[in-house]
Amino acid sequence: VKISSPNKLDTAAIFYTGYSAYMAKNNASAIEYLNTALQLKYRDPNLYFYLGKIYWAQGEKELSYEVLNSGLKLYPDNKEILLTMLNFYIEDGKLKNLETALDKAIQLDPKNLDLKISLAIICEELLESEQSQETKYFVKSEKLYKQVLKVDSNVFTANYNLGILYYNKAVAIINATDFDAELPVVNKIKDEGVIILKVALPYMLRAYKLKPTKKEVLEALAGIYFALGDYETSNYYKKLADAIK
Repeated sequence: VKISSPNKLDTAAIFYTGYSAYMAKNNASAIEYLNTALQLKYRDPNLYFYLGKIYWAQGEKELSYEVLNSGLKLYPDNKEILLTMLNFYIEDGKLKNLETALDKAIQLDPKNLDLKISLAIICEELLESEQSQETKYFVKSEKLYKQVLKVDSNVFTANYNLGILYYNKAVAIINATDFDAELPVVNKIKDEGVIILKVALPYMLRAYKLKPTKKEVLEALAGIYFALGDYETSNYYKKLADAIK
């Protein structure tokens, strides 16, 4: 790219030279020119987008995150930078960072149900790994799934995952019961577990209606009915599950 005046740096020309090098897969030149444009305070979100992607391709993850975060601070509404960061956080297993990035993505696109489901799933994983914040992540996952189902009650993943969320909570309560405690205390805890199982049931039945041959759904229904003491119905779903190879 020819620069018109030797006395005046054309930052746009430098950026596009770097972009051309990126497209030609000449990463070394792309990094040189894009960083020069960055130092000269060239204003374009694509500068951060491409430079972040190049650093990631080079295996320089920390530099990639640094550039993308800088770009997001300057251009908080830029979906390309944000989605690129989301993909990198997923690949890198950085769940806390991913949670923050998904929160921002949902703020930009509040009607995007896929983003809400993704965040709910991440919160469920954090629920397991961040036990000191178990209540926070349970409530957050529950809220996100319900937001999705309020818009579309036939989203399978939201129904199934919400049913499992409640089921696991009920099982945890029942398993933690001290059966040597006084009977009224034991019964109260068991009743709490039963209430949560009954909350889980309609979501799992909806999931079954949407995907009646999904083995995981049939096994979950068998487990819920068994825990509720309805052994006949539990055996019915267990047989259906066993019939699926």
